[in-house]
Amino acid sequence: MVASPVTLAQCPAPVPVEGAPPPGPLPLFPPDNWWNVDVGSAPVDINSANYIAFINNGGTRHLHPDFGGEASPGSVDIYGMPYAIVDGTQLKQAVTFQYWDESDGVNYSTGQGIPFYPIPAQAVTQPHWVEGGVQPS
Repeated sequence: MVASPVTLAQCPAPVPVEGAPPPGPLPLFPPDNWWNVDVGSAPVDINSANYIAFINNGGTRHLHPDFGGEASPGSVDIYGMPYAIVDGTQLKQAVTFQYWDESDGVNYSTGQGIPFYPIPAQAVTQPHWVEGGVQPS
């Protein structure tokens, strides 16, 4: 019997595309993690109606998940906290912080940023996405 080595084809790394859906199913947690528990038949909290009434009270206070994004397509106006989805191969960038002693990704003896944050180049070229991003020419 002769064994032959198995050759695995490597897939190219996905290229980030603005506005595209995330690639494939991305399991954030293992199947047995409590974030993946089906709560469809779980009992409702006795104060549920009070919580909802407090958040959405008909006034100016409403629940607003602030995931952020562009105010309108092509606009440089943003709202909330914009985010970018990257894969595990994204190169990490050093970031400069005003309050470096309260931040991650910093050499605490010098205050200098170290490559820590996986920020895609596209985000750096959009100054409205990352404060201090490269200004268009």
